[in-house]
Amino acid sequence: MKAVWVFAEHQLGQWTSVTRELLTTARSLADELGGELIAIVCGDEVENLVSTLSNWRVNRVYLTEHKGLTYYHPLIYTEVITGLVEKFGCPEMILFGATYLGRDLAPAVAARLGTGCAADCCELKLDQDGNLLQIVPGLGGTIFATIVTPHHRPQVATVKPGMLETGEPTEIKAGATGEVPLEIVRFEAPIPKDTPAIQLREVRRKPPKEAKLEAAARVVAGGAGLGGPEGWALVEELAEALGAVVGCTRPAVDEGWAEHDLMIGQSGKTIRPELYIGIGISGDMMHMVGIKGKGTLVAINQDPKAAIFNQVDYGIVGDYRQIVPALIQELKSRA
Repeated sequence: MKAVWVFAEHQLGQWTSVTRELLTTARSLADELGGELIAIVCGDEVENLVSTLSNWRVNRVYLTEHKGLTYYHPLIYTEVITGLVEKFGCPEMILFGATYLGRDLAPAVAARLGTGCAADCCELKLDQDGNLLQIVPGLGGTIFATIVTPHHRPQVATVKPGMLETGEPTEIKAGATGEVPLEIVRFEAPIPKDTPAIQLREVRRKPPKEAKLEAAARVVAGGAGLGGPEGWALVEELAEALGAVVGCTRPAVDEGWAEHDLMIGQSGKTIRPELYIGIGISGDMMHMVGIKGKGTLVAINQDPKAAIFNQVDYGIVGDYRQIVPALIQELKSRA
């Protein structure tokens, strides 16, 4: 039976957001293939967390528990996954989140297994032959490229957090329709006694940042067309009047007008707002790929041929230095 494997990444006793996204998409892919969804879980004392995977209709979990797996170690984790393939057979695909961990682990696993790895995918689907279509932005964000691995298995891909629909777990009672029995298979980790090349000396955790941009219902974003910090100040003022969160494109970061944490797109955050207003933004794919959902999109740009006008619900052609102050004044008059 064809199998879809997902490396289920967890932090502080919870599945990461990209793991939840991958499990939802992987379940659909497995159903299309008529196969099974299998999760790979590494860690120490994580069995209680593993039991929740049944809510995503996971068929089987390959569970490896060891104190040496409490924190990520590239050599050990690679040995675990390649060991699973050796023991249980090669799956159709192995999916990872494009996190700091996944971006390091996935290519190492692919290299060991003699296959390819598509990085930072924004969409996954199957072709008529059951091959995985791994869709990534290419040529500086001017096109979407489709990567296919037709002759080698497993197909290995990493997916950027926020690109797929987040599937929330649904508690399924025993005997209920749609129940998928969860089988937990324990796997003894082939942990090397000595790994002098990479040693974990200390773990320091940064205080978690509030995910304001990713969770925002309203976003006002500025791009290169602002021309300078004075324009950025107008973006911030409009966002305040709307009760919105500020976002930006890469040029705004490169010019020093905005922090990197505010960047939206392939190299930044993924948002799903109810309202998005882009000011002075051309509509480059590398930015637009980070805007998901079914919210209302508005663009303000003085170039009537700007690509962003083909991707939004409402477009305003004109000088933002005249349009934005008028919007701010109107919003304040209604407050």
